[in-house]
Amino acid sequence: MVAQRDGRMKSPLSVTKWGSGHANFVGLHGWGGSHKTFVPLINYLPEGIVIEAPDLPGCGQSSLPDRWRVETIADMVSDSISFESGFTIIGNCTGGVIGAEMARIKPDLVKRLVMIDPFAYSPWYFALFLKGNFGRVAYRTAFASPIGRFFTNMALFQANVMEILT
Repeated sequence: MVAQRDGRMKSPLSVTKWGSGHANFVGLHGWGGSHKTFVPLINYLPEGIVIEAPDLPGCGQSSLPDRWRVETIADMVSDSISFESGFTIIGNCTGGVIGAEMARIKPDLVKRLVMIDPFAYSPWYFALFLKGNFGRVAYRTAFASPIGRFFTNMALFQANVMEILT
């Protein structure tokens, strides 16, 4: 499926599906993740549960977007999943933010939204993490090590505090 927004065609997202039944869930991973974020849950799915987990743009098997905007990505996810009736979104980190936007634009389809560690502040430089090999290295440096995560969290905290104070 293909999403269109702002007059630009977007590549379809790669979606992995597990389970069968009528209880529909959409799993949205966070920065630098993929559908594999939800693999540890698969062996614990009760009967009747279906999970569709797209690889967000620039992650896993999905191509990079022309522009990275929450609204555009939410449209792309909505157009890429196969559920035509209500579903629950499980969103981790960035996936929680995208899930909230999906709930806003598709209130008739999104029954529930479960947000796990969503962020409320998205600095401009997060777009750097989508820049090919440079982005992968930048992401690993910033988030995939305890030291990098500490400094990133401190920078985000200080930026948020300064934004509140000014």
